[in-house]
Amino acid sequence: MFKPTVPAFLITLVLSVCSGVPLASLTLDFPRWDTRTTADRAVLTQTTPGNSPNQSSNSPPAYEQGIQAAQTAWQETGTAKVSRDWQAVARWWARAAYAMQSVPSDDPRWILAQKKTREYLAGAAYAFERAEASSSDRVAWTFGSAVLDEKLALYTAHVAAEGAPEIAIVGSSRAQQGVDPTALQQALEGRGQRSMRSLNLGINGATAQVVDRFVREILPKDQLPRRIIWADGVRAFNSGRPDRTDRSLRESPGYLALQRGELTIQPNDVDGSSALRADGFLPIETRFTFDLYYRDRNPVAGEYDGDYANFSLAGDQGDATQRLVEFTQAQGIELILVPLPLTAGYLDPTRTAAEREFRQFLARLAQQYSHVSVMDIAPTLPDRYFEDPSHLNRDGAIEVSREIARQLRF
Repeated sequence: MFKPTVPAFLITLVLSVCSGVPLASLTLDFPRWDTRTTADRAVLTQTTPGNSPNQSSNSPPAYEQGIQAAQTAWQETGTAKVSRDWQAVARWWARAAYAMQSVPSDDPRWILAQKKTREYLAGAAYAFERAEASSSDRVAWTFGSAVLDEKLALYTAHVAAEGAPEIAIVGSSRAQQGVDPTALQQALEGRGQRSMRSLNLGINGATAQVVDRFVREILPKDQLPRRIIWADGVRAFNSGRPDRTDRSLRESPGYLALQRGELTIQPNDVDGSSALRADGFLPIETRFTFDLYYRDRNPVAGEYDGDYANFSLAGDQGDATQRLVEFTQAQGIELILVPLPLTAGYLDPTRTAAEREFRQFLARLAQQYSHVSVMDIAPTLPDRYFEDPSHLNRDGAIEVSREIARQLRF
């Protein structure tokens, strides 16, 4: 059962009213989702002589401010639907309560203000509960992954703002933090090419099956990119390991609704508070150091690594790869395969053999299909370009993105 957490600003208001401590002496801590924090603080910290220490001479008295804020709260309550709407309502009720609490005791309306303060606090608490409930309602269309949901919301927003991106980067977390769309665009401009809008759609844990379903079934058919860069490694293509990510996707409410033809995506329900950039890229600043990384963990040899277990590029993942190749061919989409590098110390004999087979597999696809190409990316990079043995950090992503830009065909 989900248990909502009361935001700090509401706790502050409640404690102040119950204890009789003037709000002017407290710090009002607005939550992260309050995009109007600066403006709100300006209103809530105005001062004026003769009325309230928190009120300016040009602003109405605290009582009138409270009434105005409450009226706005009522108005927005009538149209509130999703979580962010109810968050806004909660802010207006909190603002109204704050203003009423600031009414001086010599004001003849003081007793009314005290009662209204409590009423407005109750309104704020109710709105916050509705915000939490609305947030949990998002499972009606979730695809079983918060990252996948956010990437889909970002794609929808980009389409609404500027049309479909010209380049979509797909793959697992290795792609999500391994190919920087902004660095890619800048590198292309440095080559004298026009800037090509790119969006990183990498998803944690994504396998070939997940990428196939996401591109073929979930993205809007009339708003597909012209180029897809599929950047990843062996793990995503190994049919010998269980594919829990794909199973979660197939069993998700969003995917089941999609299969029934009843899917209605509400991308604005995604609050956008994650560390992802607007272009979908996840910048990681950590630098991998072998001794430090393995100080509290033991290195695992490739023969015991689950990512390489029962290694096979055929099976379910191979079938999914073939489906996506044929789909992109039918749609006239250029498919660019990018085998991402690893740290040198990670490539023991077992992993080296699998990586070699993987690159040969990609090369065969490029030979069979004219719309498919493979980037010649170095199998290893220096440790300073990584977060861990297999995931690139921001510097590594820039390095790889520049190399992709250098090899892109036009």
